[in-house]
Amino acid sequence: MKVVIIDDEPLISDKLKRIMETGLRGMHTVCAIRDAQMGLDYIDQEKPGVILTDSRMPGITGIDLAKQINQM
Repeated sequence: MKVVIIDDEPLISDKLKRIMETGLRGMHTVCAIRDAQMGLDYIDQEKPGVILTDSRMPGITGIDLAKQINQM
């Protein structure tokens, strides 16, 4: 299963990525992205099964990001 983490704080996204890569079986691709627009592009192309996002980010918030993902 593909997993994408979208968070503008590198410490959080990198730690979550490491935890998921080492502790969860069946997670084939774990990608940490720090920009919401880049996250949307990744989601559109790769169709991940799980999306984790921060609710407060500069530009597109996590709430707005979720709305856009839902429309895809």
